[in-house]
Amino acid sequence: MVASLFSLVLVIVLLGIFGLAQWWQIPVGDFADWVVGLASFGWLLTITTVPWNIYFEAKGALSEATLSAENGIAVDDRQVDYV
Repeated sequence: MVASLFSLVLVIVLLGIFGLAQWWQIPVGDFADWVVGLASFGWLLTITTVPWNIYFEAKGALSEATLSAENGIAVDDRQVDYV
């Protein structure tokens, strides 16, 4: 949630900078260049954070399964093996 909000704010700020640069007649490229750059940044952010988040969620699930087993709570071994 925080990453998507950050990304949205970043896109709005960068498009605002693009708009101001165009208004002040500073050569910064075409709008399509900025859109492709922002899309590329979003894709790189996604392919970096999604596997990272999955990894740490799995580590957390394994930790909770270990704590549950220590406290006598039934844990399905097939699910733990899957994680």
